[in-house]
Amino acid sequence: MRRYLLYILSALSLCACSRYEQDVFSQSPGQRFEQTVSEYERILISQEQGWLMEYYAGNKQSYGGHNIVLRFLNGPQVAAQSEHIDSVYTSQYTIDAVDGGAIPTLTFDTFSEVLHQFAIPTPQDIKGKGGDFEFNLQYQDSVFVLKGKKWGNEIRLRPFKGESKAYFSALQRQRQALTLAAFTPIIIDGTEVQLSMDLDNRRLSLMSGGTTASRAFILTDRGLKLYSPLKLGTQNIQELVLSSDGTQLSTADGGVRTTLVRLADALNLNKHSWSGYWVEGFASQNFLDKFGTIRSEERSIFSGNYTSDRAFTLGKGSSWTGLALSKTSHRDKVAASFPVGYLMDFYAVPNAPEQIHIVEKTSGKNWKYFSDMYPLISELTKYSPYEVQDVSEGGIAYKKFTSRLEPAVWFYMQVEPTTSEIMTSAWTIDFYQGWMSADLLEVFAASTSAEYKTGAFASLGLQHQWTSLQFTVSKADNSSSFYCNYLVDIVPVWGKPQSVHILDRREGYYFQYFRYLRPIVNKILEASPYELVSSGGYKQLIGANQDTWIYRHSSGTE
Repeated sequence: MRRYLLYILSALSLCACSRYEQDVFSQSPGQRFEQTVSEYERILISQEQGWLMEYYAGNKQSYGGHNIVLRFLNGPQVAAQSEHIDSVYTSQYTIDAVDGGAIPTLTFDTFSEVLHQFAIPTPQDIKGKGGDFEFNLQYQDSVFVLKGKKWGNEIRLRPFKGESKAYFSALQRQRQALTLAAFTPIIIDGTEVQLSMDLDNRRLSLMSGGTTASRAFILTDRGLKLYSPLKLGTQNIQELVLSSDGTQLSTADGGVRTTLVRLADALNLNKHSWSGYWVEGFASQNFLDKFGTIRSEERSIFSGNYTSDRAFTLGKGSSWTGLALSKTSHRDKVAASFPVGYLMDFYAVPNAPEQIHIVEKTSGKNWKYFSDMYPLISELTKYSPYEVQDVSEGGIAYKKFTSRLEPAVWFYMQVEPTTSEIMTSAWTIDFYQGWMSADLLEVFAASTSAEYKTGAFASLGLQHQWTSLQFTVSKADNSSSFYCNYLVDIVPVWGKPQSVHILDRREGYYFQYFRYLRPIVNKILEASPYELVSSGGYKQLIGANQDTWIYRHSSGTE
């Protein structure tokens, strides 16, 4: 009997619950969902000045936060404008359930230059920059909270007050103030904390005691705001305010404060560039080793043979800033130089005005074809920061960069590049007594072939867009003749404006068929570097051993 009573009480309880649910949820789940969607659309459209969208892109916000102003219109349409794109772009949107989901989904489902900017694939980012355009949508405390369906970043829509153009102008002023700024350390609970900023990808990093914490941020009209709070000791940091004169960032209560520091003009490679060479005297051995490895492993692409050039520039180029390298292709008698670039930023080092911090950013011109040059980029940035000293030698002004991490790592840059005559023109040289030293004539006489004979005139210097030693070879019966070419690097000697290195590069066109001439090439290379002097109305190259020398026969180019 007691068991039956329990059954009856349970049934009555279920009936009571059912009646209560019917009283509370007088609508079906589908009806309630439609009501929520309608209410969300009403709220979005009713905000006439629009909504400020705090848009975060990339896996774990790797591309930081970006401001977009949205106005939702009937249609349904949405007008979008961002801090990066001035024009207003209108496209369509929908709010609906996807795959039967119970949470409304906001989808920007027709293309917009603004709303799909970070989702567009590029050659560098075939998946785009991690931009979502489909979001789970919730509304709480007058703010819409969106969560990206693909990348999972939390994005907020806040009611926008004011005028978008004025707001974006304020953001631009903040960006200009923060661009290429370094920051003095902050003190938290008696501990020094270093700060660094990647403004392009909107990330702030704080480092102390070998530990680094990083957060994505978004610019505001006051300064910047972190994606999520960052707790350091007793401090909880989420927003930093930029002072009216653009010289300091601080928390609202002033408890955390840092001063912005920039490079002095004399050291600012963001504004100008200097020239250097991967050659002994201009760079420490670690750089020369990296360059030598690249040379030894160079590959052939596009049916051309490409060789890395020893000359480079560091700093501001015509359209970008970084390390400008180059490759030269050598195919038959045709040569072409290809610029190769890697983008970098240059920062001050707080409390050290004589130092510069070199930071790699991303690949530049032709990098996808010549990424084998990356070891030079890595080596350059790995040992940053550098102390920079003004050095003058032989009437030439240099900047010496010495790593603060490893003093054995250094390189020189020329403020004004110097060029020698033989670097910019070709010399006609004669394998005759009086025109060339005895050791060269002896090697020339011994370098013979039964099938071919070598002309007594050759050419040394710049020709056909490369620097080389070019011979004229003919068949023994004089039935035909050929040019054959051995490529060399001709670059300055540190501190000696009238001297040049003549260094091995590679075989040029047709040289593979006339390798009996290689001893002549080797002899010329062994005597490097050479001093260029005037002698009796002629120009002469005198080798480092003083025994090997070459006169220029004429100013003509072969």
